[in-house]
Amino acid sequence: MEGDRQEGGEAQSNKWMAVLNQSAYRLLRMVSAVELEQAMADGQAFHPTTIDLAGLCHSLEMEVAPLAKQIGLTFSYDSADLSLLTTADAGLLRSMLLGLISNAMKAVGQGGRLGLRLTRRGERAVITIWDDGPGMDERSLGSLFRTDSGGAIPRPKEGLRLGLLNARSIAALHDGVLVVESKQGHGARFTVSLPIKPPEGLQLRTPRQTYDRHSGFSSLLVELSDALPWQVFLPDELE
Repeated sequence: MEGDRQEGGEAQSNKWMAVLNQSAYRLLRMVSAVELEQAMADGQAFHPTTIDLAGLCHSLEMEVAPLAKQIGLTFSYDSADLSLLTTADAGLLRSMLLGLISNAMKAVGQGGRLGLRLTRRGERAVITIWDDGPGMDERSLGSLFRTDSGGAIPRPKEGLRLGLLNARSIAALHDGVLVVESKQGHGARFTVSLPIKPPEGLQLRTPRQTYDRHSGFSSLLVELSDALPWQVFLPDELE
């Protein structure tokens, strides 16, 4: 009996610790999004180098797919290109794609499917994040990029909008566009179309060191913290 109480107390303690960890990651995500918005507005966030866009997308698959499986979702990646060299800011693109993946994760229910697709269309690279969630009606679509906060700090439920605004700004910094397509009952597709800019050299260059927006925490868990259950943030899981 005493042992059962101790185990129950330890389980409850671990749960509360996980919830606190999750809250910290979510707060860091929100603060990072606000700081990124300001940095882009000040022209301090964009540091393009030669990158392999296909490699970036594949690395996201390797990180996201196991985590999605852990929480009962299926994440897939599809591309006919093993390599696609261009000039871009890898850190910003990674942040943008993880934010869109987080939104897709929140949209689908248990057993849902989402994915990342990279295609080349002429001189443009087209990245699509799709999900089989409930989709959105026209009114919801029309309000996704609304900017009426008046500069106020976003509340937790407004995190989606801030992330999408930043995603659109990141696409624009790369001379690209972000388009959303959705219909109730048919999921959603967030498509980013970017011009393929010829690399300056034949070799990939190491990206310059920039300010760590996530303060040393896992960027994957920070960016997806709004979509992940508290169990992912148990102390043992974070080690």
